[in-house]
Amino acid sequence: MVENKRILFLSPHCDDVEISCGGTIVKFIEEGAKVFVVVFSAAKADVKEYFKSMSELGVENPQLYNFQFRIFKTKRQEILDKLIKIRKEIRPDIVFLPATGDTHQDHEVISQEGFRAFKKSSILGYQQPWALREIKLQFFIPLEEKHIDKKIKALSFYKSQVSKFYTSADYIKNEAKYWGSQVELLYAEIFETIRWLL
Repeated sequence: MVENKRILFLSPHCDDVEISCGGTIVKFIEEGAKVFVVVFSAAKADVKEYFKSMSELGVENPQLYNFQFRIFKTKRQEILDKLIKIRKEIRPDIVFLPATGDTHQDHEVISQEGFRAFKKSSILGYQQPWALREIKLQFFIPLEEKHIDKKIKALSFYKSQVSKFYTSADYIKNEAKYWGSQVELLYAEIFETIRWLL
C-alpha cells in the first residue's frame, strides 16, 4: 500500500503525532514508506524526549522548529513559508496534519496552512478526541499489537507529560481497540479524509 511512498507527518508540538499516529508511523516504516516528521514547537516537552520517541518509532532525521507555544496565529506567514519549503524538499505523497475541527489554536494553524501548502498531496487529518468539535470516522488504518506496543514505548519517553491520561498504556491500547471495533478490527487509528488523490 505505502511502499516507496513519501509520507509527511506535521506536528504542532512534540508528542502530537505520536498520540494520534504513532502506530501508523511504525506500520508505514515497516511497509517500506519513507516517513518524515516535522514538529513546530517543543511546547512543554523536553527536546530529548522527542528525539528518543522518534527513534523508538524508527523515524530518521526528525525536524524540530522553535515556534512559541500557543501563538502560532501571530506567525502564520512564517509557518506557511516553512511548509512550502518542506513541500519542495520532501515532495510528499501523503501529508498527515491536525483534523479540520481541532480547537487548539496551534493545531488549527498547522491544519489550515498545511492544507494551503500541500495542494498536490493527499491529506489526512489526525484526531485527538478531547480537542475536537466532531470526530469524523472516515479513514481507518488497521494495526497490530506490535504497532501499538511501539507507540506506547515511544510515548513513555515523555516524562514531562506523564500526568496526561492520553500517554498511559491502558488509554492508548483501549482507544486503538475502540476504533478497531468500529470496522471489526483488533486495533486501528482513525483519520479525517481531507483530500485523497489516486
